[in-house]
Amino acid sequence: MSGVLTGLAVVGSIIALGWMLRRTGVLSGDGPGVLNRVAFSAATPALLFTVMSRADLADLASPHMLGAVAAFAGAALTYAAVSALAFRDGFGRTVVGMTSSGFANNNNIGLPLTLFVLGDVHYAAIVLLMQTVLVTPAFLTALIAASGGTPSLRRILVAFVTNPIVLASAAGLTVAALGWSIPEMLMAPLDMVAATAIPLVLLAFGASLRGARPLGAGSPVPQVLTASAIKCVVMPAIAYAVAAWGFGMSGTDLFAAVLVAALPTGQMVFSYTARYGVAVTLARDTVLITTLGCAPVMVVLALVMA
Repeated sequence: MSGVLTGLAVVGSIIALGWMLRRTGVLSGDGPGVLNRVAFSAATPALLFTVMSRADLADLASPHMLGAVAAFAGAALTYAAVSALAFRDGFGRTVVGMTSSGFANNNNIGLPLTLFVLGDVHYAAIVLLMQTVLVTPAFLTALIAASGGTPSLRRILVAFVTNPIVLASAAGLTVAALGWSIPEMLMAPLDMVAATAIPLVLLAFGASLRGARPLGAGSPVPQVLTASAIKCVVMPAIAYAVAAWGFGMSGTDLFAAVLVAALPTGQMVFSYTARYGVAVTLARDTVLITTLGCAPVMVVLALVMA
């Protein structure tokens, strides 16, 4: 219980600091945008490279990995079905809604939370690996397409293969697959830059809330509430069904699978949408609502399953 509360308090305090920095004028003008661009172009790639290069690729075929894929797919498809029936949104907003419904905040909350609660970051790292290898490339490709109207296949491919997030992830996985050992003099600065990724994204997110009214004018409220409900309630339920009934998990393994699925929408969804200017308000408001709404869900899970 204390681990859940501690993890949420850490994230919330940094978001609040970002809001305060914007409120007091320290982050004025395009300050939040600068933070986002630094996170997108340098800090997050460094983080993903360091994580991927040290990953155990055997986890790609583990039950936790397959369960994470199923939970994400179930959440995303649930949103897509609701959107098709009720919202009839365009491609970009639908993709952002689908991703917001299933992309878990493993970096900022998942890693510290699983460490505090379970004493092991392995479970969150598996989902981080899945999201990096499978979800992020597809999401970024969709954002590139949505931001440019109807771009050519060549433009999408060029933008995709020159994307720092994709390049860093691919490089890290290559290092892990080949079993290379990166010299400490190279990894040390990468680790230092990687350590700034989470604070930068959280500060940028908090700063973006200054002057904004979540669920206020201009916010796609039905879409935000739908994505938030799916992320907070439906996705953990899917994860439980898949883990318990599909893979026969129990005890700590089952609790870990459900707890990670109950994480709020990752700030990276907001960061990516802000980078490409696609459905930014939907992503921002869903991140905020799920960060608040998933807290009681995770507390209940800790009480019932831990």
